[in-house]
Amino acid sequence: MKVENKLLRDPTIVDYLQNVAGEEGLIIVRALRGKKEATDEQLAEKTGLKLNVVRRTLYKLYENRLAAYRRIRKKDSGWLTYIWHLDLFNAIYQLNSQKENVIGQLRKQLEFEKQHEILFVCASNNGAEGDCSRLPFTTAFEHNFTCPNCGGALTQQDNIRSVRALERQIKRLEGEKRGK
Repeated sequence: MKVENKLLRDPTIVDYLQNVAGEEGLIIVRALRGKKEATDEQLAEKTGLKLNVVRRTLYKLYENRLAAYRRIRKKDSGWLTYIWHLDLFNAIYQLNSQKENVIGQLRKQLEFEKQHEILFVCASNNGAEGDCSRLPFTTAFEHNFTCPNCGGALTQQDNIRSVRALERQIKRLEGEKRGK
């Protein structure tokens, strides 16, 4: 339980939980913290959330392997009761997995940037995100140095800053990976 409390003080873990299950997820996680198990009805009563909101949120946590349940069949009615517990250690694994995906995408971008030291950008958006993109010399040449999306003039851009920024971002993300 002490480790769960420590994880819930980590802003990265809290942000992740909020992204996965919303504000209701944080409320439910905090209500389950320190308890071994609780039913969805008990959580609804403790948190003041509607039962269907609690169930929907618990399933979001379950889908992301942050909560688990066991079922018990009531002998008198035959109804199933779901008893839930937290498994926040998977949050670290999930975060690391997402960071690995982002690092992979950044490495691909870095490889592209290193292969094309000089790129051309549309002067109408100065290389900002939008419909116009950054093009290597050969592609810009094929389009007579006009933007294939909007027809604007392409201007040369040195990508040394982009390469350095990508390298810093990869290094930062690799340093942030947890539990390794």
